[in-house]
Amino acid sequence: MKFRGKVTAALAVVIAVSLFALVSCGAKNDAEILSALSEKYPKALYLAEVIYDDVLPHEAEPSSGKYYAVSDDSEIQSINDLKNALGEVYTQSYIKVLENTALNGATSDDVSISAKFIEKDGKLYVNPESTEHFGEPSELDLSTAKVARSSRFKAEVTVERDGETFYILLEKYDGEWLIDSSIW
Repeated sequence: MKFRGKVTAALAVVIAVSLFALVSCGAKNDAEILSALSEKYPKALYLAEVIYDDVLPHEAEPSSGKYYAVSDDSEIQSINDLKNALGEVYTQSYIKVLENTALNGATSDDVSISAKFIEKDGKLYVNPESTEHFGEPSELDLSTAKVARSSRFKAEVTVERDGETFYILLEKYDGEWLIDSSIW
């Protein structure tokens, strides 16, 4: 009987320690996720504006059809620069979505969108009109960010935007949390 009591007590301790570890890991993981979002969001917002708005400095007149040469003082000077910047904050799967708009354009039944960027003779050109219908972004209030769900490699964060709940997905790749959804 004494043996059974000791086993039960030991089992209770193991369960309590395991539950504590799970809860502690969750809180640590949530803090890591929210920290990564806070760190990546400003650059992600800037890159969304680069793709969906007209923020890159460029010449006043088009020099190649509807495309304007990007100014030499622009942070992004090539398609490769854009891809590298995207890779710092977004997952590869979401980069494909962004690259499709930025580099390939899109066509639907009633709308045709030209590629936002082209590169010609080593020079980057932008077509500001190609994404003018996407509207302007509304900034997210990261002080309201909460981890709704998470695992070791995926997370869903809720953030307030214009009085509504907005969802952002993140994915951990090579030890780093990256954004895997729109922030626009």
